[in-house]
Amino acid sequence: MDLQGAELLAFEGASDILDKVKVIHLEVGFRQMYEGQVLFWDIDKYLSDRFFEKISIDLGRWPKILPFYRIFKTGPWVTNAIYANKR
Repeated sequence: MDLQGAELLAFEGASDILDKVKVIHLEVGFRQMYEGQVLFWDIDKYLSDRFFEKISIDLGRWPKILPFYRIFKTGPWVTNAIYANKR
């Protein structure tokens, strides 16, 4: 999925079939580029609450210190993440 920050809208619109999805590969952002853009933290919480587990996140050369990016509002502009349904 590459929806320029509108991923949660897509998930909410597909909530009745999300349980049947096995793997989600999507682009996530750590810093806002668009007005109203949903960032990684909101997507991660939404999917975690629905039994999806983050199995991969490609941070490239960025250190793998996710809490640091949240506190200091930094990190890669966008990257790819993969979630697996644990149901």
